[in-house]
Amino acid sequence: ALGDHERRRASASLEVTGRHLPLRWSLGARLDAWSGIEPTLSRSAAASLDLGGGILLRASSGTVFRVPTFTELHYEDPANRGDPGLSAERGWSWDAGGEVRRGPWTVVWEYFTRYEHDLIDWARPAAASDEPWRVMNIATGEVRGWTQAYRLDTPRGDVVYLNHSYLDRSRSLPDDHVAKYGFLAPRHLLSAGVAVSLPHHMQLTPQARYRERSDGEGHLAADLRATFRWTAWRLHLDATNLFDRAYEEVPGIPLPGRRVTLTTAFVF
Repeated sequence: ALGDHERRRASASLEVTGRHLPLRWSLGARLDAWSGIEPTLSRSAAASLDLGGGILLRASSGTVFRVPTFTELHYEDPANRGDPGLSAERGWSWDAGGEVRRGPWTVVWEYFTRYEHDLIDWARPAAASDEPWRVMNIATGEVRGWTQAYRLDTPRGDVVYLNHSYLDRSRSLPDDHVAKYGFLAPRHLLSAGVAVSLPHHMQLTPQARYRERSDGEGHLAADLRATFRWTAWRLHLDATNLFDRAYEEVPGIPLPGRRVTLTTAFVF
């Protein structure tokens, strides 16, 4: 259904940073060139202000883009048609927030907004329900939301954390078209866990995560990570979806069940 395709990419980036306490700032630019897609220049700016007493304010802004996937470009079956002529999704975003540290506690709050255009979706004319879904750069959108994070560091080195994000997403399509997936965005993302320090330079981190779509459907899953430290080496054993729950983020497309991965890292 996809055929045999390849895509080449080249990129170059430049970043300038400054530190004039209590202010820190950075400016960045990145040029990405993909085969078959118009080159994209991304720009970013960020700053943070240390108010003292464990209080830090920060803000950032920048442009964003997403290149089409191979499925969106080349997939074809009787009910769906990809389009190799798609362009990248584009937009820009900004966020602002703060961090407070008090003893063992760390609290982070941030508000963000993203403005999007040339969004990709599988769409068709509203009056032509017998036509196949075709991939198009068809929508504009806006995402607003906030994130909150709470962390407790215990005297023995354990960490307890809770993270939550809320997203309110709106999309607009031409009046004479309907979209297949456009309104299945996440609404709530919640994760909570504890990192427990064990003897022999080991750490065990169980985590629960909950994801709810804007249509009210949600799923709960659990993960487990075991970390082994030896000098500068790190060994991570991860069990994702530990209890092998069946769930779908997009209706009709089940996500993977239990998955175990092993990774190594060298810190220098």
